[in-house]
Amino acid sequence: MTRDETTAFLRKVGAGYPEFIDRILRQDKAKETIDLWHEHLEKYTLSTVEDALKNHIRESKFAPKICEIVGRIEYEAEIF
Repeated sequence: MTRDETTAFLRKVGAGYPEFIDRILRQDKAKETIDLWHEHLEKYTLSTVEDALKNHIRESKFAPKICEIVGRIEYEAEIF
């Protein structure tokens, strides 16, 4: 994923979990938040990360943490 794709992904998280935008992507912390997520997601494709988010949204009423998205990706890679 590119940094721009990471930013777009985080906006999708915010669309599904409005409190995420307020809490995580506040103006004073936005760059650090995007950088941290990108550091952990850059080795995956955008579609893979979005699939993990879709599965998370179906199963959780809380916004995902980085480890939850990465864990879903790695778990699904092991199954298939």
